[in-house]
Amino acid sequence: MNAFFRPLQPVALYLFACLCAGIALGDAIPDMRALFAWTGGTCLILFCVIKPLRFFTCLIFFICLGCLSYQTRMHAPLPDHHISHYLDSEAYTISGTIRSFARHYNHKSRFVLDCSHIVSKAGIKQPVAGNIYLSIYGDGAHQFGFGDRIELVSTIRSIRNFQNPGAFDYRTFLKRKKIFGTAYTNIKRLKVISSPDPFGDLSSWIRRLEIVRNQFSRHVLQLTDDSTAGKIIVSLVTGKKELIPADLRDLFSKAGISHLLAISGLHLSIIGLLVFRLVYQLSFLSMARFRRLTASGMCKRVACMTTIFVLFWYTLFSGFSPSTQRAFIMTTVFLLSFVFENETDLISGLCVAGILILLRDSAALFSISFQLSFAAVFCIVSGMQLLKKKEIYFKNKWVSKITGICFVTLFAGLGTAPLTAHYFHMMSLVQFLGNLVAIPLLGFIVLPLGFVSLAGFLILPGITRWLVFLAEHLTLTVVWFADILSSFPFAWFRITQMEPVQITGIYFALIAFYMWMNTHRLRAAGSIFVSILCFGVTIFSYPSYLGQTQTDRVLKITSLDVGQGSCSVIQTGAFEVDRDKAHTVGSGNNRFSADQTLLVDGGGFSGLSSFDPGRYIVAPFLWKQGIKKIDYVILSHPESDHLNGLVYLLENFKVDYLIKNTDTNDTVNYKKMIRLCRERGIKIITPPFFPEQMTADDLRLTFFNSTAAHETLNNRSLVFKLGFEGFSFLFPGDILKEREFRLAREYGFKLKSDVLMAPHHGSSTSSTQFFLDKVEPESVIIPCGWQNRYRFPHPAVLNRYREAGVKIYRTDQHGAVFTVSAGNSFHITTYKDL
Repeated sequence: MNAFFRPLQPVALYLFACLCAGIALGDAIPDMRALFAWTGGTCLILFCVIKPLRFFTCLIFFICLGCLSYQTRMHAPLPDHHISHYLDSEAYTISGTIRSFARHYNHKSRFVLDCSHIVSKAGIKQPVAGNIYLSIYGDGAHQFGFGDRIELVSTIRSIRNFQNPGAFDYRTFLKRKKIFGTAYTNIKRLKVISSPDPFGDLSSWIRRLEIVRNQFSRHVLQLTDDSTAGKIIVSLVTGKKELIPADLRDLFSKAGISHLLAISGLHLSIIGLLVFRLVYQLSFLSMARFRRLTASGMCKRVACMTTIFVLFWYTLFSGFSPSTQRAFIMTTVFLLSFVFENETDLISGLCVAGILILLRDSAALFSISFQLSFAAVFCIVSGMQLLKKKEIYFKNKWVSKITGICFVTLFAGLGTAPLTAHYFHMMSLVQFLGNLVAIPLLGFIVLPLGFVSLAGFLILPGITRWLVFLAEHLTLTVVWFADILSSFPFAWFRITQMEPVQITGIYFALIAFYMWMNTHRLRAAGSIFVSILCFGVTIFSYPSYLGQTQTDRVLKITSLDVGQGSCSVIQTGAFEVDRDKAHTVGSGNNRFSADQTLLVDGGGFSGLSSFDPGRYIVAPFLWKQGIKKIDYVILSHPESDHLNGLVYLLENFKVDYLIKNTDTNDTVNYKKMIRLCRERGIKIITPPFFPEQMTADDLRLTFFNSTAAHETLNNRSLVFKLGFEGFSFLFPGDILKEREFRLAREYGFKLKSDVLMAPHHGSSTSSTQFFLDKVEPESVIIPCGWQNRYRFPHPAVLNRYREAGVKIYRTDQHGAVFTVSAGNSFHITTYKDL
């Protein structure tokens, strides 16, 4: 068996693969640290005692090591004084030390705070431990920085996920980063207890770097008039990627060059290459008289060690984010391979870097940047080695370099395409062209110009003006080119959902091709078998691929958890289950063949929040359901908690119709929504002011009027009843008691419905008894945010529903609510029930 493995890449590849497998296993199974510790210890004993089993015991040991390290990180008991024991209670006076560079947003800045003490309202002071996210609102937050000991008054809120099928697990994401809570405060309620000693330890030097970083960022933004190009330059050089607008990120994603906006292995490699070349030439010139030193490779060693030193401080300067740390480790390992003259075995170097990263932070395996970086580098190194083995090269020096760049771009795209499709639901067909232009301009010209500008800024700030001017125009050229590329027909397209088993099958297919080209026929056949097995699992898991579909039509309404807002997805189609078991499909885990999709409102946040539920909640849910087209979008009224999430959806989905009332709004998002409808040919329907029934295949939409002049936006909400055979669902928007009274008086029992969406999120000004007597719902769904500042739903409203015998479902407590009807009956389940 050892003879089978020997021709493959060195042992580091297998150790890295086993470590990754162990971490993934540790995430998939319950806490079993004792078992893995015992198994790992047994493997160590066998490794020392039985020589023929050393290879296999070493592999099993690394699997156990991966499981043990990850489960220790995620499941180890927290001490009694940990900050997580004080969540969601009273407001405390919190003392702690800032342990991250600030991330500056509009009107707020965010830090990682290492808590040390809390003081309760009763004056009891207690020591605590653990990190939280601290958001500071107000101008002037730039005065706080790394190493500052601060004091503030705030409640510590627990980290909560939006409870929807397939939603991003934000709580686990932050737990992997050792963040256990969040706190919010105004800058006026915060004071600095102490700052790092300017001539003290490493923290003081990191604080100096942060000050220079912020000063240089403001300097560049001032020179560029806070332009898009200026923000890109700052992001490239300093790592302040929070400055990049969401629209620009989308543009670069469509062109396939979004990876250039964040500091990664590519950036450190380019900077390292420039520093290495410069130091090597200087060292060679200074040692030219000493032939023994130059012949021994001393110049190369000096250049490598100097480059590592420079990259270390640049990594600190750019914020020392986890992705930058991983890029630094990877780059350092590759540079050390040059020092030890082992540069031909790049795969081993990459695996050693991966092992070091995962031993330091096992949770890094689940980072998107880690997966993309290693997938890209693995494919680049393997592809270039394959070309070298097949002797595919050009004699002309410049032609060889250009074709080399083309092949590197191609291999990187192949390596990252499945992961990009899975995480971002997008595939760019122009990324090859985009990277051919963007990498040379941004990577080899703009980035070095920014780096030189940074060095010049520290010495002669005035000299940076012309360098930044040139970098700005080159960056604008890249933005213009990305805009042109992404505007081509079929330049990019959305992918609804790619399961992990499908990704595994694609990568094994790539491995099989690589093995076949390397004449490893047996291993190629094994990889093909695994790939076919993965796709076979996919096919048999979803019978619709085999044509086994259920012809009975079913209505499915998903009331999503979007916080303090409202959003419902209505689908009609065929479930792949028996008609009398239609209620089992409410979770969204079963395959549903939808042929009609309606969306009622899109959620949204008001005030200073920049969170977009359309981008981060509704769109991923729709893609998870295999939906790329929305037939009807219904906006009940143009207020932020119903409107804001629709903008992203109108941009990224094919929409036929927008149904809205006659109200307008002067907000940016409303104007953008109307502009998008005009540009994308979306027809706007405004129901007339009398009962109007629309039909959409099997659905009936009955709109009710009863609006009066000079009413609020809430009271003028669209009110409509959704009918599907014998089932009905009433959507009243945010109407208040005055509108409820008029509706009940004018339409009476025409309002009767099986399910009611609670008016105005269950506020005390709605859900009057007179209105409920006419609707007579069996169930009510209350869309509201967890611990919202309005304290919806009101206790009196809840009591009113209970007294009427109405079943209550709340998105803040139950998560997404699934209503499924086969026509004459219905069944409701919730995300919490799953």
